[in-house]
Amino acid sequence: MILDLRQNRVETLSNMFQSITAEHHGHHLSEQQRGTLSDITKRCQLLLGEIRKKLDYYAEFDGSKNFRGAVQLFWKRFLWDEKEVTEFREQISQRVKDLTLLLAHLNWYVPWRGLCWIVLTIARQGIQDTKDLTISNRKGVEQIVQHVNEKDRFDLMKWLSPINSAAKQADTLKLRHKGTGRWFLETNEFSNWFNQAQNQRERRTLFCQGAPGTGKTLMISTVIDELRRRIRNDSTIQLAYFYFNYRAEFTIEEILANLLKQLIQDAMIPYRLKSLYESHRKHETHLTLEEILELLESTISESSKVFIVIDALDECQLPHIHQQELLTRISGFQDIHNLGFLATSRDNPDISDMFPNCPRLRIEAKDTDIKAFLETSLNHFRCVKESPDLREEIVAAIINTADGM
Repeated sequence: MILDLRQNRVETLSNMFQSITAEHHGHHLSEQQRGTLSDITKRCQLLLGEIRKKLDYYAEFDGSKNFRGAVQLFWKRFLWDEKEVTEFREQISQRVKDLTLLLAHLNWYVPWRGLCWIVLTIARQGIQDTKDLTISNRKGVEQIVQHVNEKDRFDLMKWLSPINSAAKQADTLKLRHKGTGRWFLETNEFSNWFNQAQNQRERRTLFCQGAPGTGKTLMISTVIDELRRRIRNDSTIQLAYFYFNYRAEFTIEEILANLLKQLIQDAMIPYRLKSLYESHRKHETHLTLEEILELLESTISESSKVFIVIDALDECQLPHIHQQELLTRISGFQDIHNLGFLATSRDNPDISDMFPNCPRLRIEAKDTDIKAFLETSLNHFRCVKESPDLREEIVAAIINTADGM
C-alpha cells in the first residue's frame, strides 16, 4: 500500500534519530554540544510523531468500506492540503540541516557521516513521497468526484426523460437495407432544407407524407443517421428526434423534455436545470411546460443550428388541438432561431393542414431501393441465385406489383 511505504520510512527515520541520541553518550561532548544534539533529536522525534499520526489517520483504503466510505476517506485525505504538506517538508529539511551542521563540528563526524547521509536521503525521499501522495490523493478524489458526477448526471437525465430515442433509432436502423434511401438525401428539397439560411423562413420546415407501408420510418432513420454524419465535427450544431408510436401515449411535456434531453446529452448540464431538478426532486414532481420551454429556448439559443426530426405524426395519440400546440411551439423557436424541422406522416388532411406554405417531399418505395433489397434477399435461395433470368423475372414482377409501396 502507498501509505505503508511512507509509514515505514517515518519509522526508519525515527529509529535512526534514537540511535543518534544513544550513541552520543559514548563520545566526549561538551554540555552545550550534548544539549544541542538532544534538542535537535527531540525536535525530529516530535515532528516524525506528527507525521506518523497523519499517516495513520489517512490509512490506505483497504477495499472493505462501501462506496460512500471510500468517498469520505478520499475527501479527508484531499483535505490534507498542499500548504500543510509543504510545512512538513520544510521542517524535515530544517531538522536534517541542523543535524548535519552539528555533526560537522563533532570529532566523530567521519564515522557518522554515512548515517547522516542515510538520514538525509530518507528524509528527502519522504518529502517526495509526501508530494506524490498529495498528487495521488487528488487524482483519486477527481476519479471519485467524476464517478459521482456521472451518476448524478445519469439520474438527472433519466428524471428529465426516461424515453430512449437513441435505442429506437438503433433498432430501426438495423432494419434498413444498405444503400437504400439515398434518393431522398439527394433531392433538392432535402438539400435545401439542410442548407437553409436563417433568413429563409419558408424553407426551414420539410413535411414528408407517404402511404402506409412505404418505409417512412426507415427513411427517417436514414435521415437521422445522415444528419449525425454531417454534423459530427461541429459541436455548435445539435440534433434531436422523436419516433411516435400508436401503442404509446406521450404528453407535450414528455415529448419536449425528451428533445431537450437529446440537445444537452453531450454538453454541460445547464445550471438552471440542475436547480429545477433539485427543487422538483424534493417534492417528487416534474418540470412544467413553461420550465421545459424556457430550458429549450436557452439551449437552442446557444447552438448555431438545430435540427429536429419527428416521425409518424399520424400515430401521435395527442388530441388534435394538442398536436397543433406541439407544432406551434416548435414553429415559435423557428421564428427566432436557426432551427430546421422535418416531420413525416401518413396522408392525413388534418395533419397536412398544420403545414401550410412549406416544402413537401413525398416518401415512396423507389424501384432502385426495392431492387437493391431483392437482389440481396434472393441470393439466399440457391435456385434463384443460380438462375439470373429467374431472378430478373422475380424482381421485375415484384417492382411492378409494389407500385410505390
